[in-house]
Amino acid sequence: MFCVWKIYRVPIAQAIDAHCEMMRVKTKRGNRTQNPFFPSGTHRPVELFSQDSFGKNITEREISLVEEHVEEFWASGRGPTADEQDADPTLGSCDDPLKTAALRAERDRQMRELGISEHNLQLRYRALRLITRELLELGDDDDDDDGDDDD
Repeated sequence: MFCVWKIYRVPIAQAIDAHCEMMRVKTKRGNRTQNPFFPSGTHRPVELFSQDSFGKNITEREISLVEEHVEEFWASGRGPTADEQDADPTLGSCDDPLKTAALRAERDRQMRELGISEHNLQLRYRALRLITRELLELGDDDDDDDGDDDD
């Protein structure tokens, strides 16, 4: 997962941003539709944000009830402890498997040495995955050497 995240995170985020921007400025279609909510055609997405909400208004009492339940949940100890929470929630299961700065620097050096174009995501992913696996095995050999031959 780390290799997928490392290579594809930025292009995916850029594609999502571009899509959201295109939807924001999308032109309105003038054709009539069968949908009773759009009798004179579709709306631009930006117009939908400016319309009145058809949702149910929430009272102060309902907000207080939700806050009470949230406080009760965390006070009960059912939520994750501070140790269980990720310091950086954007990483999660995508933490770098190479634990030392030296191994990470070696991986970066090998990737630069390959000279793969940043636009060739598939080739970059495959190379990063292969190099990371090889360095993991190298790192495991160094970490597990406790002098005993009972493995």
